[in-house]
Amino acid sequence: MEEAITKYPVSLDFLYNLVNVHIATNNMPKLLSAIDRILKVDPNNVQVLPIKARILERQGKNMEALDIYKRMYALSPDSFELLTGLARANFNVATEIVNSGLTVADDAEYALIRQRASGYLLEAKDLFLKILEKEPTSQLYMQGLAGVYQYMDMKPEYEVLSKIIADGASYTSFPSRLLAYNEALKQTKPETTTNEPIPVPVEPAMLVIRVDSFIDGNANKVIDAGESFAIQFTIENQGKGDAYNIRLRFSEQQGYDEFFDGPRELDGGNILAGTSKQYTFRYLVKKDMPTALAKINIYAFEANGFDADPAELVVNTQEYAMPRLRVADHQFLAADGSSITLGKNGKLILAIQNFGAKTARNVKLSFKLPRNVFNTEVPEMTVDSIPAGEVATVDYDFLVNKRFDGDSVAVMVSVSEDSHSSYLNEAYKVKLGEYLTSSNTIKIQGNMRARQEVGKYTISTYNSELMEDVPVGAVNPHRYALVIGNEDYSMTGANAEINVPFAVNDAMLFREYCVRTFGVPESQVHIVPNATAGMMHEQLDWLMNMASADPEAELIFYYSGHGNNDEATKEPYLLPVDITGKNIHLGISLADLYKRLSQYPVKGAYVFLDACFSGGYKSNAPLIAQKGVRVVPRMGVPQGHTLSFSSSSGDQTSSVFHDKQQGYYTYYLIKAIKDAKGNITMKQLFEKTNADVKQATALIGKMQEPQYMVSPTWTGWEDVQLWTPLPEELSTEPTVTAN
Repeated sequence: MEEAITKYPVSLDFLYNLVNVHIATNNMPKLLSAIDRILKVDPNNVQVLPIKARILERQGKNMEALDIYKRMYALSPDSFELLTGLARANFNVATEIVNSGLTVADDAEYALIRQRASGYLLEAKDLFLKILEKEPTSQLYMQGLAGVYQYMDMKPEYEVLSKIIADGASYTSFPSRLLAYNEALKQTKPETTTNEPIPVPVEPAMLVIRVDSFIDGNANKVIDAGESFAIQFTIENQGKGDAYNIRLRFSEQQGYDEFFDGPRELDGGNILAGTSKQYTFRYLVKKDMPTALAKINIYAFEANGFDADPAELVVNTQEYAMPRLRVADHQFLAADGSSITLGKNGKLILAIQNFGAKTARNVKLSFKLPRNVFNTEVPEMTVDSIPAGEVATVDYDFLVNKRFDGDSVAVMVSVSEDSHSSYLNEAYKVKLGEYLTSSNTIKIQGNMRARQEVGKYTISTYNSELMEDVPVGAVNPHRYALVIGNEDYSMTGANAEINVPFAVNDAMLFREYCVRTFGVPESQVHIVPNATAGMMHEQLDWLMNMASADPEAELIFYYSGHGNNDEATKEPYLLPVDITGKNIHLGISLADLYKRLSQYPVKGAYVFLDACFSGGYKSNAPLIAQKGVRVVPRMGVPQGHTLSFSSSSGDQTSSVFHDKQQGYYTYYLIKAIKDAKGNITMKQLFEKTNADVKQATALIGKMQEPQYMVSPTWTGWEDVQLWTPLPEELSTEPTVTAN
């Protein structure tokens, strides 16, 4: 056999026979060698790749086996055998990673290990679910899924599926049985950790929760879909009495915890007076987690009723990073002359654009041609990678013979990549004899939507009286709001003095009034804490897109953070958290903002700015706000139906109301709305806010005088209200009848 292979080195038949010989003799080293020789000739050989993957699995080389299964599955996504192999390989890699961390004591290091495993576990779970759709009675694959649930600490799912396996039942019963399990769990009171009676308190316990750290796998302080995260917190008993049978509970106020796999409650045990204990909640995040702002509460309930005040953690979530491919543009060229004719060559240039959030790897393009049209090179091409937000161009040459009887050539193109999240199947036609430009310039249409990392998390102890009894107004489906709070400017390399205390609090409070008082639908309010330049420009694009699509639109733009002005032109800018005054033109120009807000004939555009543009800083220490050369900025004039309220004027700075954990301007702006129960016109709102801010800041020796600017062509703006009474309130209003 070896002599034959030496004589015919690319003959696969001899190599196949050699593989069979080594299988029969169970000679694994020589079998792998023979397989590798075949793969040198045909790297995607589906006859021997599955054999090599199974051998690698037996040898414990799980990652190498996984790479092979991924490659084969990309080529044959309908293969059930490859589907099961891919599920098994993902699970094996995950268990290997998790087991490697069993001896790790450090919570942060352990969280990183769990993060490495989480992606493989989630992938294995999705694959096992696909398998069980086709074979719901398979005990083997149900056991595989149960193993995934066990490693992911999904106790209800694990216990229900284990019972189904023990009963010999079908997986089709899983949804109903899981629902019944959870319903029974809700009705079951948590058992105490001891059967002994709870001691009667002599002195009161006083529990205080302190969030110590937020740990996520890639350390970006964001809950990313598909990763793991952990919250470490300490409970201190500051009272004179002991605390007994403490139950700890995790809750997300807006329901986003449905995307978190992990425990909702922990047993906190007892905490003696004057002592403390540390605890950790750990979770895996599902891949369908959306981009949002999560508000996480941690509760501690004590058996004698000495419960702790809840702690809140406000943290951004980020949707799953996936590549998204599209053919952004294409162009046909003639190799000879200005048109493609019979007996001549043609070329198709494709621009493949990745508008997703993750690099597309191993991008394969397959071409099919009609009869009497031939490939002049190869029918398949591969692009190693296309990073997020970038474009790759490929040239495909073909030849039309003289027997072709059609009036146009149709080129079929299929595009796939490793993650299977993008698959294209497109057809492009060119007429024979049609004039083709000689230019080979490709024009990319549309805006890129590269994934932007959202801002950092904040541990919130913010509890404003303005959040209580918020006036409620009727929902207005034509309103859209963009709310930005830029607080943390540390990524610019500046020290903490340059930060803007409580800017995120400002944004959170304004957002609540947008939804509850101004009637903006929740899905039409975008709140962005600590926004970078890219994020601010992207979100402004979103706001403009809403205006272009809705002729009755009303736009609300709120900003709390730093402003500054260009030293040469005195033009004012809003400063993203990654921009300094040296690169001010990368920020948001107020003149450009006003121009964009008037780009479409909207019903109204309302701008609220808690920032100053004089060159001073809205900062932590009062003295810092006095630094810098005072420059009176050239404020642009709003156009169209645009109204702008700003927190200070001329060379003044905007100050922070530390007692209220907010900016002075935002506090008194919202207070005016609350005190009026929403029923306040724009003119009244400005006058009330102006008076209150001037009085309060005069008392601290830093006079701040809010200003307003309105388009000179907008008459009647004074009577505009952002609050609309609910229908039942309308029905109780007195009416006047004419005699």
